[in-house]
Amino acid sequence: MNALQIALIPLLVHNRSLSDIHKPPGDICVSAPTGSGKTLAYVLPIIEILSKRVITRLRALVVLPTRDLVAQVKETFDVFCKGTSLKIGVVTGQQSFVHEQEQIVGSSTKLFTGGISKVDILIATPGRLIEHLSLSPNFTLQHLRFLIIDEADRLLNQSYQDWLNNTLKAIWLIGNVTDKKGTINFDSIGASFNNDDTISSIMTETFFNFPKMDISETKVSTIQKLLFSATLTHNPAKIASLHLVNPHYISIQSLDKSEAEIKYTLPTTLKEFMIITPSSMKPLMVIHLLYNLHVSSALCFTKSVDSAHRLAQLIQLFEDSKLKESIQKNNTVDVVTNTIPTGSIIVAEYSSDLTKDERKNVLNKFKRGDIRLLICSDLVARGIDLDRVNTVINYDVPVYMKKYVHRVGRTARAGRNGEAYSLVETQEVRYFKNMLKRAGHLDKIKNVNIKSNVLNPMKNTYQQALNAFKENMKNTRTHMAQNIPISKIEIYENDM
Repeated sequence: MNALQIALIPLLVHNRSLSDIHKPPGDICVSAPTGSGKTLAYVLPIIEILSKRVITRLRALVVLPTRDLVAQVKETFDVFCKGTSLKIGVVTGQQSFVHEQEQIVGSSTKLFTGGISKVDILIATPGRLIEHLSLSPNFTLQHLRFLIIDEADRLLNQSYQDWLNNTLKAIWLIGNVTDKKGTINFDSIGASFNNDDTISSIMTETFFNFPKMDISETKVSTIQKLLFSATLTHNPAKIASLHLVNPHYISIQSLDKSEAEIKYTLPTTLKEFMIITPSSMKPLMVIHLLYNLHVSSALCFTKSVDSAHRLAQLIQLFEDSKLKESIQKNNTVDVVTNTIPTGSIIVAEYSSDLTKDERKNVLNKFKRGDIRLLICSDLVARGIDLDRVNTVINYDVPVYMKKYVHRVGRTARAGRNGEAYSLVETQEVRYFKNMLKRAGHLDKIKNVNIKSNVLNPMKNTYQQALNAFKENMKNTRTHMAQNIPISKIEIYENDM
């Protein structure tokens, strides 16, 4: 076991009870770098504690910001759940909503006071979780023993349809158990019944015939919240929103050679810049770099395949809107030959969703200059061989200096000039600067302040692109479009 596992596992297994309301376990906040074994540190004790359960109920909920991370955590649970009867579910939007409903609660139309669950452990992206809380009958969080928030800073800094507030309400608050039509509200019931593990909800409803009630009270919960992040927030407001109970704080730091002792060498022909920006403005900043600064042959790094896909789609919609404006003005586009304006952005994503041949085709177009912006995640980018990248854009800033060097080192090769831009969210500035400072590299990066008047000419077109993006999402999820509000910013940052 490593340092994190030695520190965390005893804290978790100390209280093995599934529902002891007299000794509620304390919450745990962990600040640990990626690769520190945090997934295993919570997977093992959760399996150990839940494996003694009798009735299948949703007792562990793991929330992660992207599908990629959900898939990785699911693989770990699958490996260590072998030999137990525990069932694991995933909701990310990759499968249809109906398919996910069948997987986690089944297809029963009868509503049960204690809800129904076909899984013991659910791994979810926040947006999809809220959809199921809103739209899936019998889906309830009232039996939760563990709530794991992985990549906590990232999840807390994005609204994702106010996922945290809505999730905590679903766990703790008891609303009106029946509405005016007599329908049970299953997002908020369960306080009147102990989280016992002896009788299933179906048995309770069928044989004991407990009456429906109309009450409003606070649930005494035995839930234990576990927060993990490489850059755990110090923002008091965000910490308060978690409603932590008797929290423990664990911080893991590497004893290996410090970044200050490692000599990172970057080309002298490389110019590095940092742009501090709110998360919601990051797509517009990328467009600004490409249009106003005439960046070409650019490689843009994102944290995940989902993020790469959404950014590529949004920029393409911006292009479409701009093209329509040009056609209406009749001064920059040849409608007959459909010639694209010289300043246009040709964008493509390079992801694991593409076939091998499609990836090869995208790379060839990029090398020929047919594509100005290539968007990819670190995972996929490792296999890319490109020698003529003029610009690197860190859409999501890296956590480690080694990764930063690996990214920006894709440009300014063989004596050529190159530029690297890092889009740093406000809450990331301190950590990012400290990382650079420890590596003795902070003085190499120039802070660029983009004034609003520079962005104003693009805002109308950008708004049109956001509206089109919203419409596309509505079309994708037609059956629930009227039930789930999607704001301009949430629509881009949502996990889909």
